Amino acid sequence: MCRRGHVQTSDIQFGDYGKRCPRCGAEIVLVCDSCGTRIRGDYYVPGAVGLSNYKPPDFCDDCGNAHPWVGRQGRIYELQNRLDTEQLDPADQLTVREQLEALLSADLDEDEQRRRWGRVKKLAPQLWESSQPLINTLISAAIQGQL
Repeated sequence: MCRRGHVQTSDIQFGDYGKRCPRCGAEIVLVCDSCGTRIRGDYYVPGAVGLSNYKPPDFCDDCGNAHPWVGRQGRIYELQNRLDTEQLDPADQLTVREQLEALLSADLDEDEQRRRWGRVKKLAPQLWESSQPLINTLISAAIQGQL
């Protein structure tokens, strides 16, 4: 896949691909940026004829981190997955989960986004600190400066 999610080949053993995507020019990636595990492709059976409906996976099947082409929803899912490992009071965890669910909407105005991100930061400070690079992909620079 390229960094934008365009499939170059579903099987790197038998497929042909270059260093850059011919569709958008982005770099071709074969492994997870976070852990280096190969990105799962299609399963090829020699001698069998089949049609492929291959869709690149959104998340690494080893570390669980989102691949570069994942959009807002997938990045919020990644935060929710990380939240599962936090040692939070169940009520706080539920509140943070609700805030993240609301933040799935890109239509929230900046004040509402800032308020909800502020609650996440207050109730789950370890999640906030450990997930800064991921969170920074979801928050505008103006909101980041206010938090």
